Order: sequence, then C-alpha cells, then structure tokens
Amino acid sequence: MDNPRQDCINKSPSPDTESLFKQLLEKMVDVCNGNSESSKKVEAALYPHFVSAVNTALLCLELVDVPGTRPCSPGTRPYSPPVCFHVNDPSFLKQVHQGQLSERKPDVVVVSGSDARNHVAGGTGDILQPEELLLKAATKPPGSELFSNNETSTLKPTLKPTLKPFEWRNIRMFVEFKISTKKMAKPPSSYPLSSQRPLPKPQYLTMDQQVEENDARQSEALPAAPASASANSKPPSDTRRSSRLLSLPGAGTSQSGSNSRKRSSEGAHSEPKRQKSESKGRHPVIVQAGGYAAEMFAAHTGRQHVLGLVVVGDLLYIWRYDRQSAIQCSALNFIEDLPRFLVLLFAMQRFQDCHWGLNPNIDPKFEACSRSPTMTFHDQQGKEIDIELELSSDERRTHFGLNGRATNVFPAASETLSSEGPLIAKVFWAEESRKSEPDILQKVYEIAGNKNVKGRDDVEGHVPAMVCYQKYLHTSTALIRKRLGLNVNGSRVLYVIVFRKLEPITALTGDDFLRAWWDTVRCHFVLWTNGVRHRDVSPSNLMYRIVNGMIVGVLNDFDLASLGGGVTGTERTGTVPFMALGLLTEKALRGEVMHLYEHDAESFIWVLTWISLRYSNGQPMKNKALDKWLIVDAVTCREKKWDFLGQSDSLLDNEDYPPGKGHEFHLRIAYTYLSVHDARRKRGSHPDSLGVHQDTGSVKSTESEDPKAVFRKSFIDPIHKQLD
Repeated sequence: MDNPRQDCINKSPSPDTESLFKQLLEKMVDVCNGNSESSKKVEAALYPHFVSAVNTALLCLELVDVPGTRPCSPGTRPYSPPVCFHVNDPSFLKQVHQGQLSERKPDVVVVSGSDARNHVAGGTGDILQPEELLLKAATKPPGSELFSNNETSTLKPTLKPTLKPFEWRNIRMFVEFKISTKKMAKPPSSYPLSSQRPLPKPQYLTMDQQVEENDARQSEALPAAPASASANSKPPSDTRRSSRLLSLPGAGTSQSGSNSRKRSSEGAHSEPKRQKSESKGRHPVIVQAGGYAAEMFAAHTGRQHVLGLVVVGDLLYIWRYDRQSAIQCSALNFIEDLPRFLVLLFAMQRFQDCHWGLNPNIDPKFEACSRSPTMTFHDQQGKEIDIELELSSDERRTHFGLNGRATNVFPAASETLSSEGPLIAKVFWAEESRKSEPDILQKVYEIAGNKNVKGRDDVEGHVPAMVCYQKYLHTSTALIRKRLGLNVNGSRVLYVIVFRKLEPITALTGDDFLRAWWDTVRCHFVLWTNGVRHRDVSPSNLMYRIVNGMIVGVLNDFDLASLGGGVTGTERTGTVPFMALGLLTEKALRGEVMHLYEHDAESFIWVLTWISLRYSNGQPMKNKALDKWLIVDAVTCREKKWDFLGQSDSLLDNEDYPPGKGHEFHLRIAYTYLSVHDARRKRGSHPDSLGVHQDTGSVKSTESEDPKAVFRKSFIDPIHKQLD
C-alpha cells in the first residue's frame, strides 16, 4: 500500500535551505514594493483590517513561483483559494468532550477557501470571485457591529443573514489579538532585502505578561481534560487523569451523568462579555491560545502538531504545539519586516493537510471522517492485518488536553480478524525514553507462558491480549527540536495498539466483581515479583473478560509500567485519586520517593473503596466528597484522603458514604483493609503514608519490605475467607 505520508513530501530537487530562503525574501520584497493593495494601512487593533491585508497578500502570492517550492495553482475562476484568514469573533466554535459542551471564539481562524466559501454563502449558493471571498472573510458575522460609531471604512459587511458556522475540524490555525500600549511602527516607503537587515533582539511572550484584550471578552470555560482511558473497552467514567493536568481556564473534573466531567468554573455557557472593569481577571493570552490548541488537537485523532499566531500590536508570535510541549518563536514585526512575514504566508499557502499537523494514517483530512483509512499492521508472526478505526463510534473515548499521552480509544474493524471477536485500538503518545507498552507486554506474556514461574496461572488470561501495533517514528516530537537545537528530553512518539476488547470491572457487582478484583490483585503481585511494575492501579485499568461463561479479571494498561526497579521518563506515574498517600507528598512529586509494591497494594484498596462508594448496579453515582478527589491537585488530594481515612471507623454507618447496590459486602472488605492501615497510622506511622507495619512499629515509605510480606499483611483473601 502506498505510504500516504509520501504525498506530503516535495519530490523536486531541494536547493540549499539558506539559498531558498534568500530567493523567497527577494520575491517578497518585489511584492511589498509593488503598487498592489498590500500598501493598504493595517490596524492590528481591528483584526478585520489585518485579515483584509493578509488575504490581499495571499492573492498576490498565488502567482509567485520559486524553484524548490510547491507551486500554487489558482485554477479556473471562480476558484477557492488554498487558505483564507477569516474573522471569527464573535461566533463560537463548539465541540463536545465526553458529553460536555465547550464553546470558544478565537478572533481569527485560518480555513480552506472552500470552507470560507461555504461559510459566507450561508447555503445560498452565491458564487463569489476569489477577491470577493477574501474581502468578505474580513467582515464579522451578522449580529455584531463591525465598526464603532465614530469609525468609517470601505469594509462594510454585505453578508447574508445566515452563515454556516465553522467547526474545529475546519481550522488550520488560530490567530489571537491583543492590544499593546506601545505605538505601532510606521511602514517604510520601501523594503530592502530582509536578509541584509540585522535581526532584532528576540522577544517572547511570558505567562505573566499583561496585554489588554481589545473588547474585554471573558475567556470561555474549559471542560475537564480526562487523560487516558482504558485501551480495551468502552471505559468507565472514572478514567485516568494525567499527572500533567492542563492548566487552562475552567479545567476541572467531576461526574456528570455516566460519562462526563463537570467544569470547576461556571462552564461554557457563561456570559461571553463583561464590563471592562472586570477585565483584570481574564486569563493570559498564552492560556487562551492553549485552549484553542487543545480544541484543535481534540478535533483530529493523532494530530501531530497545531500552529497558532498571537498578535500584540505590530508583533507576531508563532506558537507550535505538540504532545511534548509548546515551542514559541521570537516576535516578528510584520510591519517593519513585512517580507519575512510574507515568506511565512507563502509557506502556509502551500501547506498540505499533513503540514498543518494532520496524521495521514489516521485522520488525514479536515473534512468529517467516520473511519480512518485502512492501515496495514503486522502481528508477531509477520502476518499482515488490515485495521480501520471507527472514529465516530459512540464507544470511542477521546482526550482533551495539550501535553502527555493524549490517549484515545476506538473500536476497530478488520476483515482479516472479522471472525475473532471485537477489537479496540488505543492511540496514544508514548514517552520515548520509557520502555514501550508492547515491550512490557512481551515480558508479561513470557511470564504467563513460563511453567517455572510460581503463580503464572494468576497471570495467564488475566492480562490484555495485544493483537498488533504500529509505532510511527516520523511523528517523534524530538525531530523538530533537534533541528532547532532544543532539549529533546521528554520527547514523545505516536503508537497505535490493537487489543481484544475487554469490559470495565465497574460494570460488575456482587461475587462477579469481587472475583474479578481479586484476580487483578493476584495478577499484579505475580508480575511485580517477576520484574514487571504496573505502577498505575485505577478503576479504569481493572477490566474483565468472559471465558467459558466465567468472569475473569484482567489487569490492563501497561503504558506506565516499568521492568525491574529502574524508572525512566519524566512523567510521574499513577492516577492521583488512587495513588498511595506516600506518593502524594511534595517530596514524592519531585521524584525523591521510590515507587514500591506497597504503594500499588494501597492503590488496590483505594480502588475497592472508591468503586464500592461510587457505583450502584454497575452505574456511577455521585458523591460530592469523593468527587473532589478528582479535581484537586495531588497534595490536596492526599489531605482529603487522610480526612477520609480518619472517618473510616464509622464508614459502615456513615450517611455521607453510602455503598452502592451490589457493593455492600465489598465496602465491608474495604473497611477491614482501611482499618488495618489506620491502626498502623495510630501506632506512629509516617504521616505521609499508610505505609507497611514493621516490627519496630515505625514506618518509612522509602524502605522496601518484601512484596510477599506486604501482600500477606495488606490483603485477606475475600474469595476463600468470609468476613463477619
């Protein structure tokens, strides 16, 4: 099968990069010094004028040809330009994340000419020439005044009363404007070759930099950013929340129905405008821009990067986001150095979809896509397997956020494996310095198949069945950083792993649940004692399958696991509400506490307690006190869990913590486990950990006790021993 990425590569002979850039600058100087409409005055405070000027420049650039660059063929009139800057404010772009609506309104968006045509025509079928189309893109949608009463302009809105709104799927790039108190530079009468001008001192936007917004808009609230989901199922609502939570407006979590999270602020339906006297509480432009980038990532599975522009006065800042971090270019004065700005526009005008960051293998087009292209994987025997991802399935679990693994889970289809049961595909960005999940699973399968391993039966059949996987080396976030001379530490690369489908353990009740939970405890223990450290025990990682009519618990999701005692990578491992107290201290968060078996054993107890109190007959139920564990930082979560532990003496008759139906007996078991740990605490345990009781009566969370001893002291077999 042809590699779709090849379409993104210019196969023509490539000249020296510096020479090509100089040729481009010379061409841009010709454009800037010409008598075209590019000499029109630009007022950055009024972005309609900016859009008009940029679109006029794009029309001029269509005819510029430089050897070694991709040509731009306008086509037969009336044609649609390749790209178009379009005023968006005050229109909202809407998107749903895990059942929760998000509404945002970037000032300006970059879309294709065909999308712009559909937008301004509003379904009327009007045929516009390119010049008309690009001019109308500079006007605002109906319902808002383009100019104040004391302004005049030739850019009068002539749009139809109905406009087709943009969707985040349409957006190539966002542009956000801020007013600067600094007076803008006057354009020179002519432009010398930019390469002969000394480069200005680099300037960068910082988080605490104060810039005013020209219409004092209130930033929209951001829905919660659920991090990764279980890879083999339609996950339960208690999904993992990344340790690197998105620090954006309104980022918070709670349950809303069975599959959503509540904002920590009032939400996306708050008033879009407020008085200027309230403007001091607005979020920094960097935060606003990050919110737009997160929306664009969420709109396209596997998107590799997002571009955004922030315009402050006459300075333009280019931002490039990927799953490792954001890269900010130093400011470009687009008035004093207009030719260099036109080089940027020239390049963007010739971008293909992959150059905007779309992944050609998974979600290659800006149009709506219900399925991925057919991908060819290979199983362990080298057999080819066709895989398609059902991107619009109701069972999908998508990610909202900027950095990190950004796990998305989709049902998968395969003609080759059509008779072998349902499949699920996990799409995520793994940290390259970590041992990969496929490598970890190969070690797990070796343990399960080794007859000399004591307890291997507790592993065999109790781990996920990986069918095939693909690592996309060309997506590594280290590539651009190496070219720019930046630190590559923490770089990520895209994986797609296909598994046999599993079901969430939270759907079970009664003996079925208890057996499945105990299966995962025993599986985890055997793996740990044989060198596989899972280190991320949470409800979303405990699953089950049915084998010969029997419920079989499965320990799932090994993307944060490690082999042996060594730890690699820069991410803190674990899911905060279920992490051991000893791992939620500031010292532990700095990486100064070793992750021990006792920490994962404690996580199993927190998971058992959580599910007993948060699920009823397989459905999630609300508990305000426990919900707060999901939305606070790690140290605050530890404090809340300590408070909860202090109430464990009355847990069985506490009105604030009623057990869910089907979990009454499970809460009694959890109570027993918690009581044992609380007794150790009262005997003088380390205040930062439940820990494990030593003969001396003291506990040190950084000293390792034999996992077998920890297992015996932490757990009572709930299957073979009945509690009174």
